[in-house]
Amino acid sequence: MSRRRPRAATGRRLPRRTPELDRWCLARLTECIDEVRAALDVYDATAATRSIELFVEDLSKWYVRRSRRRFWKAADVSDADKRSAYDTLYTALETLARLIAPFMPFLAERLHRNLSGHDTGAAAAGVPDSVHLTDYPEAEAGWRDPALVEEMARLRRLVEDGLGTVRSPGSGSASRCARPPSTDGRSPPSWRRSSPTSSTSSLSPTRLTATTSTRA
Repeated sequence: MSRRRPRAATGRRLPRRTPELDRWCLARLTECIDEVRAALDVYDATAATRSIELFVEDLSKWYVRRSRRRFWKAADVSDADKRSAYDTLYTALETLARLIAPFMPFLAERLHRNLSGHDTGAAAAGVPDSVHLTDYPEAEAGWRDPALVEEMARLRRLVEDGLGTVRSPGSGSASRCARPPSTDGRSPPSWRRSSPTSSTSSLSPTRLTATTSTRA
């Protein structure tokens, strides 16, 4: 990681050249915040925690995996793509710490203090030393992008279908592929909520592998 400390993304509308994968991550984060707040407004803690669980799955199984090469680039602080990846992940984790605070107070506190620098005495001025002294997250309107979230969900369904084909009997490659864990008894992952469509997604595995692709 570069010596530059990651910073949280701002609430303004994201720059047009923000990498598409980062835009998706923040759009999913905003969607999660909306769902959690709506659930808590009607005292439905189960629905709230389920939404958080699905976002964590999206973050770890899709965003982090697709961004590995960006994280492990040479430590050059002038690399805007690397900076964007770190800032996006930092924003997601910092917001997640505040989201889970009512449900997992000790884990949330540990995560907050680690990210804020209080554990090492490097916290920025004005940053609360406890997650329980911070405001509960509110969705950023400038991060919403339902169309991108839907496109990514479609792409992930295609990837899952491809893995299923590779793992089918006679393919000889089953031992090398792992499908997402069963979701029996739970709501389906967020990337499988919407119904399939015959239209072709503008997101392709090739574009995401590069991860440096940006909107014009």
